[in-house]
Amino acid sequence: MPDATRTGAVTVLVLYESDTVRRALRSALVPAGLEVIEASSFSEAQTAMDAGGIGLLVLDVQRPTTDGVALAGDFRTRPGFETMPIVLITPDWSARDRGKAAAAGVSACLIKPVPPAVVKQTVLELLGMA
Repeated sequence: MPDATRTGAVTVLVLYESDTVRRALRSALVPAGLEVIEASSFSEAQTAMDAGGIGLLVLDVQRPTTDGVALAGDFRTRPGFETMPIVLITPDWSARDRGKAAAAGVSACLIKPVPPAVVKQTVLELLGMA
């Protein structure tokens, strides 16, 4: 269930190594009335999650130390995040990948390159705001 935050907007945590991609996603999501917290590492994301108020997670499947599917599964098991929507951005997508993502609790998968507007639309749909 999305959580109201300091501004009253739903907060989206964007976990992506690339500064450019994080900025592009922020530019697409903020005008839609969403608050965005950016994280470039697992530890930054973990700090944001521990602080609470995250309503949706967007992450890249290609992480330097762990894959995004495993990370999504980890976040999904945390108290309070069992039903939080998770959007995974991936360079390719096989039937096996879809099964692993579904088992990890991923809500939506988007194939790279994905325009920020498509991420925004997916996020809004998952939050019931579209």
